Amino acid sequence: MTPPETVPKRRIPWGWLLLVVAVSGLAAGRVYFPGEPRAELTTVPEVDTKRVAVTVVPVTTREIVRKASTVGTLYGFEEIPISAKVDGRVMRVLHDNGDRVKPGELLVEMEPTDAQLAVEESQRAYELELARLGLKELPPPGKQINLNELPSVAKAIAEEANALGKLERVQLLRKAISQEEKQERETEVEVARTALLQAKLEAEVHLAAARQRKATLMAAQQRLKDLQIVAPTVTTSDNHPVDFAVAARKVSPGEYLRSMPGESSTLFQLILDRKLKLMASLPERYSRDIKPGLQVELRVDSLPGETVFGQVARVSPLIDRSARTFQIEVHVPNDDRRLFPGSFAKAEVTLKTAAVMTVPAESVIRFAGVSKVFVIRNDVAHEVPVVVGDSLTESRATNAPVWVEVSGKLKPGDSVVRTGQAALAEGVPVRLRVMDGPSTVAQKSERLPGTAAVMPTTTGGR
Repeated sequence: MTPPETVPKRRIPWGWLLLVVAVSGLAAGRVYFPGEPRAELTTVPEVDTKRVAVTVVPVTTREIVRKASTVGTLYGFEEIPISAKVDGRVMRVLHDNGDRVKPGELLVEMEPTDAQLAVEESQRAYELELARLGLKELPPPGKQINLNELPSVAKAIAEEANALGKLERVQLLRKAISQEEKQERETEVEVARTALLQAKLEAEVHLAAARQRKATLMAAQQRLKDLQIVAPTVTTSDNHPVDFAVAARKVSPGEYLRSMPGESSTLFQLILDRKLKLMASLPERYSRDIKPGLQVELRVDSLPGETVFGQVARVSPLIDRSARTFQIEVHVPNDDRRLFPGSFAKAEVTLKTAAVMTVPAESVIRFAGVSKVFVIRNDVAHEVPVVVGDSLTESRATNAPVWVEVSGKLKPGDSVVRTGQAALAEGVPVRLRVMDGPSTVAQKSERLPGTAAVMPTTTGGR
């Protein structure tokens, strides 16, 4: 009988077995090598998967500047259209667009021949009336003329006195003269008195005619003067030097100008631009806060990155019924003339400074028109509805944190969730974690319940 074939026993590779044991010990966190001291046990927090990890920041009180934003258009402090006062043909135009002119400076000169002839004619008519009165010039306004000093009246007075003298002599010689002669002398006195009255009346007529002739002469002289069109004289409340900028020229040499109502045209458009006016509208809710004297910050496209300051000068007392807005007028200094009338400007009116509660913008959750934040109390999240106000930043840097004003059942120092609120609801337990990297707000760090001892591994080996 053939004996059964024996299977040889396989030798166990002890080297590989030791390697597997060593790797298993490393994975378990516990490896002991002969002759080496054991390391001390350390504790690390176990991750509580039942709690939501969040970061928090305290509600902070900050000073916030209340501002009302608006837009508007810049206008010249005064914009003056220049028109002709009299008819005539233009001889010369002395200025054009962009020129600077001072008050009283000549702008347009018109043909003066007809006006000069009218002045000459009026002068002769006036002199004729003065000659009838026996005067060289009328007294100035307010001073009365004595009619008795006029030659015609003085002659009538003398004739009256002569008639009275004759009548007195007749009365002394009662019996030496006849009744007829006496009546003749009395008639002469009456005639003299009537002649005196007539002389005074004629003197008043000639005096009135002389005044009328003088007025006609003055009108003719003014018309001659108006043929030279000049820049107007303007006085400002702050006695600021005044000069004009020519914004538009609309007249040419040889053109015939008419001054009739409805036909008069603008020759020049002058503006005062050392100070400008911003005309803007604000919503009705600011009507109680806007007062003259408030500072205004303006920005225009022609000065990128720059802020120009002005001041509220006037506030309209009327609210527009259709737009529910009211008008304000802002005065803007422009001595360097870097701003131009007609420019579009964005403006912010500084209202007041207030201390408000603020939270990071990312802490606010908005849903269905409701804003809320999560506040951590005793490691539990609680919803707090808030009303969001203005935004502010800690600096002008592009990546600066944005904070928002909030009001509600909060108080300064409350811990508000900054990150992790997407997984939160009312009453959800949380665990706090420290944000990686530098932060402008210190995070609260707490030891979590439940720790385990872990033996650290070593880097040495055989």
